[in-house]
Amino acid sequence: MQLIREYKAPDNLLANHIILVTGAGQGLGQMAAKCYAAHGASVILCGRTQEKLEQTYDSIIENGYPEPILYPIDLAHANDTDFIKMATAIEKNFNHLDGILHSASSLYQLTPLENQSLDEWQHMFSVHVLGAFALTRACLPLLYLAPKARILFTQEAHGLNPVAYWGGFSASMYARHALMNILSEELSIHPNVITANLLPGPVASPQRARTHPGEYRPSLPKVEELAPLYLYLMGKIDKEQNGKTLNMDSIIETQITL
Repeated sequence: MQLIREYKAPDNLLANHIILVTGAGQGLGQMAAKCYAAHGASVILCGRTQEKLEQTYDSIIENGYPEPILYPIDLAHANDTDFIKMATAIEKNFNHLDGILHSASSLYQLTPLENQSLDEWQHMFSVHVLGAFALTRACLPLLYLAPKARILFTQEAHGLNPVAYWGGFSASMYARHALMNILSEELSIHPNVITANLLPGPVASPQRARTHPGEYRPSLPKVEELAPLYLYLMGKIDKEQNGKTLNMDSIIETQITL
């Protein structure tokens, strides 16, 4: 047995895989997209800002990895028609989908509930829950066609254990966890589909800089150090871990194979 942080992914782990990553323009989503491409995947880069997605695209291309596809979309304002169009475009280009990483995130500020607005709550729920639900639902037929499909949600500790001042962020991430649980149970009839949470922990991400502005950032792990977690869950996770929340210190069986 070993910890996920000790996992060494082979270079071809995700060869010929088609993986959709939301929040691919920065932070953990950007790191994951680059990492998946480096291990052979064709990545569909989703995010709100075209310029940020282009930076991720350029980095992947400059390293000689499979050419990704840019798909700008604002999860806070997209509707069913938008997600169906996305799924149709994926089907036209690839015929199937091997994985979705829900990494898009939104947070305003840490403040008492009395200082938070309805607009802020609606925006966070749209990004973390409603958009993730609608995107996944639109893509389910494509995931069913993959030999081994993964639906992964980047989680946050305050989404699993809501506390004061985290307000709409905690509430929406808690609902996101509920969405993952429901999917994992309902999709258990599809043995090729695995649903799970990734729990990165404290990391030097753009969001962490907003929630902990006075923190000494050099003491935090860099986002790249989480690559084993994102690779293991997308490429090696076992059906027994369906519906689980895994972090870098989760124990894995070394004999598990693709």
